[in-house]
Amino acid sequence: MLESLFNADSMEAILNIPIPTTLKPDRLGWIVDPKGLFSVKSAFKTHQIPTAVEPSNTLWTCFWKLKIHDRVKILLWRIGFDILPTKLNIAKRLGFGDTLCPLYNSEEESIIHLFFKCFAAKAIWYANSWGIRSDTLPIHSCLDIIKLLVDPPLPYTSATSTSKKSLQNQSATIFALTLECIWNHRNKIVHEPSHGTFLPFVKIWNLDDSVKLNVDVAWKNGNATIAVVARDSFGSVIKAWANQLVAKDLATAKAFAIKWALTLAKQEPFHKVTVECDAKVCIDALLGDPDEANWNISTLCTDIHHLTLDFVNCVFVWTKREANMVAHELAKFVFNLGVPFSCDRSSLPTSVMEAWQRDVISLSFLI
Repeated sequence: MLESLFNADSMEAILNIPIPTTLKPDRLGWIVDPKGLFSVKSAFKTHQIPTAVEPSNTLWTCFWKLKIHDRVKILLWRIGFDILPTKLNIAKRLGFGDTLCPLYNSEEESIIHLFFKCFAAKAIWYANSWGIRSDTLPIHSCLDIIKLLVDPPLPYTSATSTSKKSLQNQSATIFALTLECIWNHRNKIVHEPSHGTFLPFVKIWNLDDSVKLNVDVAWKNGNATIAVVARDSFGSVIKAWANQLVAKDLATAKAFAIKWALTLAKQEPFHKVTVECDAKVCIDALLGDPDEANWNISTLCTDIHHLTLDFVNCVFVWTKREANMVAHELAKFVFNLGVPFSCDRSSLPTSVMEAWQRDVISLSFLI
């Protein structure tokens, strides 16, 4: 039946949609768009022939091979070619306009000033795990920023070739994410006046009687391990679970993990729960309009909403990966183990215990 109505890609997408426990009416979906919505723009993009752009030199060849997310690479590429829409660049193109840096209003907002010379940028560089002094880095042009990523000025006197490569990858990641962090904070100040400061807000865990459920997934080639860690209001681990499943993509696996977390919480039973996950797509779908959720997880979101009715209070919160490391380590551990797993605080795997201890230490500094 499906073969006579749909092409191979559409048929595969339909067959991979999870069947909801509560019936929902069928709806048409455009599989090229994450939300299943058709637009002329998306159709036009789908039928465009990709234009391959060959790197002009060795520097850019090495840059595109860096193990950094493509989204961040595009930002860095724009930085390297000095085409980022800073106030100075916009004023140059328009012939007029305010050019002062929005962070401190002290100098013109050039790329080099914004990312390396501004007091706010210096604070962010120094606050990262390496305590970098940005004003001492050899940056004199935008291309020097790309050189910094490709060939960072690191000491290699006693390093083997393997450890040298590892250190290069680590430094490139830290430098790239620091640049992205500065740009994001700059945009918040420019576009959200209420933000008020370049310093990020510190979120402190509220001490109440709810149980926090951290969920995460280890996924590779369609095989996934979903993990749930239940913790009390003081951060102590109550119980942890992990299980295997088959999922076509990571977002679907994380939606399954959230659903399983509520199923486990109902069995315990926990009456008030806060579900934390680092999958923004899933959390946005659960907090927003169900009809606007990505089509591949919309049925799971419907099931999750029905499960929330079994609790006195149920809250969904997006959190950064750094704040979700306990569940992350558990998912990795059980993925390699290959069997279902559950334990309490006294029998946590070593890597999970260490991640939990780091969380507790971090929390003690904030309270």
